[in-house]
Amino acid sequence: MMRMENRRAAHELSAKLVAEQIRVILHERLDMAKRLARNPTIIQIYDQGSPNALDSRTLLNTVNEMAATSLIYTLSDTGRTFASADSLEAPLVGKNYGFRPYFKQAMNNEISIYPAMGAFTSKRGVHLAVPIYGDKHDTPLGVLVMKIGMEEIDEILASQPNKMAMASPEGVMLSTNQDGWLLHSLAPLTLGVRQRLRKSRQFGPDNIPPLQYDLSGQRVRMDKEWYNIIRVPLSIPGWNIISCQANLTPAPLTLFQTFLITGGTSITGGMATLIFFLAVNIQNRKHTERKLRRTEEKYRSIFENAVMGVYQSTIQGRFLEASPSMATILGYDSPADLIESVQDMRDIYYDANDRDVWLRLLTEHTQFTGFETRYLTKNGDPIWVSLSSRLARGEEHEGEFIEGFCLDVSEKKEAIEALRRERDILSRIMTTSPASIVLSDARDNVTYANARAEQLLGIRPLPYGGGFTRPEFSIFTLDGAPIPEDETPANRARREMAMVRKDRCVLRWPEGREIIVSVSIAPMFGPGGDVVELVSLYEDITPIVRAEREAAEQQQQLFEADRMIAMGVLTSGIAHEINNPNTYILSSAQTLADAWEQARVILDEFYEENGDYELGGIPYSILRETLPSLNTRILDGSRRIGRIIKELLVFSRRDMGEATEAVDLNRVISTSEILLSSMIRKSTDHFNMNLCPGELVVQGSFQRLEQVLINVIQNACQALPDAGRAITVSSEKRGELALVMVHDEGQGISQKNLGRVMDPFFTTKRDCGGTGLGLAVSSTIVHDLDGSIHFDSHEGRGTTVTLTFPLKRGIDSSGDFDAE
Repeated sequence: MMRMENRRAAHELSAKLVAEQIRVILHERLDMAKRLARNPTIIQIYDQGSPNALDSRTLLNTVNEMAATSLIYTLSDTGRTFASADSLEAPLVGKNYGFRPYFKQAMNNEISIYPAMGAFTSKRGVHLAVPIYGDKHDTPLGVLVMKIGMEEIDEILASQPNKMAMASPEGVMLSTNQDGWLLHSLAPLTLGVRQRLRKSRQFGPDNIPPLQYDLSGQRVRMDKEWYNIIRVPLSIPGWNIISCQANLTPAPLTLFQTFLITGGTSITGGMATLIFFLAVNIQNRKHTERKLRRTEEKYRSIFENAVMGVYQSTIQGRFLEASPSMATILGYDSPADLIESVQDMRDIYYDANDRDVWLRLLTEHTQFTGFETRYLTKNGDPIWVSLSSRLARGEEHEGEFIEGFCLDVSEKKEAIEALRRERDILSRIMTTSPASIVLSDARDNVTYANARAEQLLGIRPLPYGGGFTRPEFSIFTLDGAPIPEDETPANRARREMAMVRKDRCVLRWPEGREIIVSVSIAPMFGPGGDVVELVSLYEDITPIVRAEREAAEQQQQLFEADRMIAMGVLTSGIAHEINNPNTYILSSAQTLADAWEQARVILDEFYEENGDYELGGIPYSILRETLPSLNTRILDGSRRIGRIIKELLVFSRRDMGEATEAVDLNRVISTSEILLSSMIRKSTDHFNMNLCPGELVVQGSFQRLEQVLINVIQNACQALPDAGRAITVSSEKRGELALVMVHDEGQGISQKNLGRVMDPFFTTKRDCGGTGLGLAVSSTIVHDLDGSIHFDSHEGRGTTVTLTFPLKRGIDSSGDFDAE
């Protein structure tokens, strides 16, 4: 019987070791979840009302990787996913977990451990839910959930020789080492339990069938063999480890044993029977002892070869037992060396106060897990360890003693710290970068944008749901052509699965805002090789491109200047070549005019005496009327040629000379209208002239003022989009000033160009042959005449050009004078 008790104790110890390993897994992660729930980055996303997707996701990804959990996410106070680590299971942001019991429990200021199937992923796991508090809040801001996959627990159970399962309070098995047991119940479930489980979806939407064996009792018969059932509670309320171990049954009787019992009964009247049963009992006892020794050897092997340190100690701090791994963790050669060398466990604590805290917790709770502290190795080096301990009582040790597991977590601590530093560095780089950095998922949803990107691209965080608003800009080439959707930099990066580097394009918003950017986009790939995310870098290069364009314009201006210099040299030579024959024409025409006046007297007398006659094939009666006007035209044309030559020479010397003529501005306007009549007819059906009565006399040059008016009216004609728009030229006398206004109903001038219209070589019509010199020369002429030129324009509302000159003193505006 004692051996059977020992065997049962070994069976119970086996189940407790499994339960302890599971407790270590859960409480180590639970401790990390508690610390994470107090992290300033997590609390900040609730205080701000919207998550900083990169900071929170980077932190959650870091902890998720270090904790070897399958998923970490945070919930708002309504149960919706607020932020999440990257999930290969399903996109979780925005999902509602308000129906889960662990959410309600955590919002009631309790920590919840909830094994279940994933509500949206159907993957098994243990959900650890911790309330999140801010510094200024008494009620939870939300809930942090850390999901542990069942793979670790499955491996622990799979390594056990006994039939084992992890069962819920209702008896549903979420992990087991037996085929056909998973998601079955130990016994048939009641209707109420089935309805409650289906509502919470704790074990999925399907009905939960019972096993063909009833494991709710102490023993069960399976496969023609009886099994003893042990239940060990887990740290999850109501959950247990169920372990089934086969009974040791007597061996079948041999022929000799059968003969002996038959013969003994007939010969000795029962003595042989007694001897027989003694022999059988001894044989079975030896068989039991052999199996028990094998069982003890197996569990001793677990003790000797466990990765974590296993120990027993007195409450005062003296080691009673220690596994080889415990000695190795502390740097000792053997357990005996450890037990002999360490007389007080306070000596191995880096901070002895930690042992006082640990003892107090152990006294209060009898057992607890996941206490992290620093031990000192034999060489004096500090290491981080995680302790799981309980108070025990046994016959071998008088009174209470301590049993515990010790796990070296130094590498994990160092890795967590290294990842934390890397996360902090990355977060600072992303936050302070002068470039606009944007992360977007496969559906173009923006998951992160730094402050510069929010400002440049006009996006903003979404309240309570994660992510950002979608950008509202359209993308164009630098020439203004829209870029097709499949040719945008983002879609090219997805299609080509390669980085797009420094693409230049124009971003234009519906309200008219426009910037030029350089875009670089790098695709991020998932486990299947698909593009799951894009990292985009936007640089505002509007000033750079404008500077490049201005440099190109300046280069063009240099070309124009060189051309004008060459034209000036050429003009000087041409002017002399034209001026010489023109002088002959002018002097000869004047001589002919004088000769005609003298000859006309004689010719008229001959006409009176003899009647009409022909002269040069033309009747004299006609010739005497037309010849003077023909001669006058020759003289006017020659004089005009002379003025043009003079202006060319003046322009090439950039010396406008002195204005010496009295000029009627009304006459200049009329002459300019005649010269531009063809252009005016083609440009508008509504050309109006409103000139003041009489003459408007100024001191100047008729030719130069005519040049100014021609330039201004030409520009007005070119500004009209169609012939239905009007041009109005008007003049007036205002005090001592003469004003000429040219108003068009054209496209207007933009504000950025309005201040440059009189700059030399500035033109918006270079493609149409504009040189940018017309208004520049006109401005020079006006200022040389002590006048001024003013532009009043708005895009889409036309332009008014006002020329102002001082009136010439001493001239009666109603009198006649020779403007030539």
